[in-house]
Amino acid sequence: MQSAEPLIRIHHNYTDKSVLLDVWRVTAFKGEAQGIEGQPLKWVKPEELSNFEFPAANRPIVAAAQLPNAIGVIDNITDIESLERKAQLAAIQGFSWVMLRAPQNNEAELRRAIAHLEPLIGGAKLLLNTSVPLANKLGSDALFLTASNLLSMGSREEFSGRWLGVACHDAGELQLAVDKGASFASLSPVLPSKVASKNTLGWEQFHNLVEAATIPVYARGGLSQHHIERAQTQGAQGIMQSIRVDG
Repeated sequence: MQSAEPLIRIHHNYTDKSVLLDVWRVTAFKGEAQGIEGQPLKWVKPEELSNFEFPAANRPIVAAAQLPNAIGVIDNITDIESLERKAQLAAIQGFSWVMLRAPQNNEAELRRAIAHLEPLIGGAKLLLNTSVPLANKLGSDALFLTASNLLSMGSREEFSGRWLGVACHDAGELQLAVDKGASFASLSPVLPSKVASKNTLGWEQFHNLVEAATIPVYARGGLSQHHIERAQTQGAQGIMQSIRVDG
């Protein structure tokens, strides 16, 4: 191995033992990969991992391998001029996932925003922050909920899409996300921002909370793409960043 970065750490505590799955993303290596315990090996693209059967304990690892290291967040969807400028900026900054934050917007407003957004984000996956019924009606493959909205869901199966993310702020909400079968979560606020200037977590508390989680977690709040490496060293999948246009 010549170069690697942390991907995810998952703790499993059983009655007779504790197991730590410490997973790294290898970005450069030489030689031939080997299954030290005789495991069969096969090289596949991350998106193809969903075609294989894995133990339940490995599912968060598969999710982490498929998720990006940064998600851009776009809000105020009724201001179409601002929406388009943010979408263009998201594409320039290279976001492969973009969240459209529209928790209070109706179907017509959301459809209009999506129609303006999709041609501008360069094929990035669209993550909707809206209600479960509306996400299902729009055929969304990725949905982002607040912890309170997740709590009101009877089961994970109420959302028909592949990816379910949850906005969390403490250990209890992170555990709720795990228990409800969420694919990933965000944890905020990490650093001071215009939205949250007080009661931020800081990196140490963020790390301690993420270390106990068993799904990929994004750092959020006061962060930009410059913080990706720092976030990953603290156990995060990466960062969520609000896309803002000056002026």
